[in-house]
Amino acid sequence: MAKRRRQTSGRSSPTARPAAQAEREHESRAVREARLQRRVLIGPGITIGLVLLVLVGAVVVELIVTPNSVAASVAGETIWISRFQERVRLERAILNTRITNYVALLNASGLDPNQYAGQEPLRGWLSQINDPELLGSGILDVLIEDTLIRQEAEARGLQVSPEDVDRQIDEFLGLVPPVQEPDLGGEPQATLVPSPTRTPFVSPTPRDLPTATATLVVEEPMLVATDIAPTTPTFTPIPPTVTQTTDELERQQAEMRTSILSDLAGSARISEGRLRAHFEELALRDALAALLFEGSDSILHVNARHILVAERQEADDLLVALADGDSFAALAMASSIDAGSGRAGGELGWTPVHNLVRPFADAISAAEPGATIGPVETEFGWHVIQLRARESRSATDAEIDIARNFEFRNWLEDRRDAQDANIEILDVWAENVPDDPVLLLTG
Repeated sequence: MAKRRRQTSGRSSPTARPAAQAEREHESRAVREARLQRRVLIGPGITIGLVLLVLVGAVVVELIVTPNSVAASVAGETIWISRFQERVRLERAILNTRITNYVALLNASGLDPNQYAGQEPLRGWLSQINDPELLGSGILDVLIEDTLIRQEAEARGLQVSPEDVDRQIDEFLGLVPPVQEPDLGGEPQATLVPSPTRTPFVSPTPRDLPTATATLVVEEPMLVATDIAPTTPTFTPIPPTVTQTTDELERQQAEMRTSILSDLAGSARISEGRLRAHFEELALRDALAALLFEGSDSILHVNARHILVAERQEADDLLVALADGDSFAALAMASSIDAGSGRAGGELGWTPVHNLVRPFADAISAAEPGATIGPVETEFGWHVIQLRARESRSATDAEIDIARNFEFRNWLEDRRDAQDANIEILDVWAENVPDDPVLLLTG
């Protein structure tokens, strides 16, 4: 009897199937968990990477791109944002020190600083500190002027010496060189007498920055280019009786100079070399002014009267009335919005011509005595002017310096106008005005 052949279907046995299927399910679950874990790790990794990329990009922009952006160009010379920011921080540091010392001086004198916040110089300093756009705009103007001055100095072969720079620093700090006493057989002595006007940084607003524009008060005419002298507190310091040798005083001043300049550079986050470069620019400015306007020992004075009105048509009508024989004094009293001179028939009296606002000064400088001039437009309105007399008067060195500074300011304005097509200012500066160092007042 033949044996029956064992038949197989090729299928897994019922007992083997669950084990294989479980193995496959286990492997599938492991793959899924591994994939999920990778996703969990990759997601935050990508996020962290993007954050790091943004941070690195911000650092690159802050430290490389922005500083190397162009704030302005002057006749092909670039003013970089980095230089602009350095100069703003330096000016803020200077203003902070001026304000802090001035307030301390007021407090020490028993005066309330709040009563002087609306008066110069404190008002101008606070306006600049609290208005970055005002400060930044002023600084950019100064940098453009410095570039024009340097270009003119190079064309003339003009340079300044280290001693010129040192004098600028001492003038800025209010330091007066010790006076060497004559040798009378003993050791030279020098008496140290402090003065509030020589307190470091307690001085009028720096010459190279605009202050907040004063409000025009019609009752008090503002034809002169200089600011109206503010009401300032009176200080009565008691001089010490300490007597020092000249060498001791020189050493004390040197230590004071080093300390203050180091603190100033640190506060502004600039090198002391860059700080000295700032004073070199001031020295070059003075040297060029002296070169351009040297040789005169007298100042032109004028005696004039004027009528100030708001509209040109009014000024034209006044000229017609004067031509018809009407009294200048009567018209001034009736029509002038400059009430101060109007009450006096328009009389301004004798004044140095450089004290007058420029359009007024330019018009009257070219006129002959007795001439009627106008209409002349200034920031205050329209003027009809009559020149009574003119003469050159001898002046002191200090008066000559003041007149020269006004003339140099006019030269700068003309120079900038002439170079206007070659001066480009980019808007990026307004987005990058530093707000540090911060003003901190205590007490």
